Amino acid sequence: MPQIDVVLKFDSIAAAKADPTVQQYRNAIEDLWGGDSVIPNIKVWRVSQDVVGTDGEGNPTVTHTYLPGFFVLVSLPRVVNALRDHAAVQFVVDREKMNAREAGMVLRKTVSNAVLNDFRFEPVFAGMDPPWGAWL
Repeated sequence: MPQIDVVLKFDSIAAAKADPTVQQYRNAIEDLWGGDSVIPNIKVWRVSQDVVGTDGEGNPTVTHTYLPGFFVLVSLPRVVNALRDHAAVQFVVDREKMNAREAGMVLRKTVSNAVLNDFRFEPVFAGMDPPWGAWL
């Protein structure tokens, strides 16, 4: 059975909860919000915007510049068209194909290939192995 991972971007948590699609699935999302199917407020950044430096002891450091917005990672055992086709979608992937690095892992994206390959986010669900920098 496939596992479908969806990253959505809203302006705020209030906008996410007020969204008609989220409202349609509100009970399911509220039940899931606690953990194993929805991770609210994930941190998203572009690796090309990282600042590399050193700490006071000369150890290397990396500082991320997080993208603005309220990002939500949703994972369901099937494609939900209302989520896949949602205006807030950043990208939708088939986890099994993603983990196997198979063609067709990206089911939908609203960002360019360059941006998708530059994206990083945390946390991720257990069992996710995103191909950072090599989505396509």
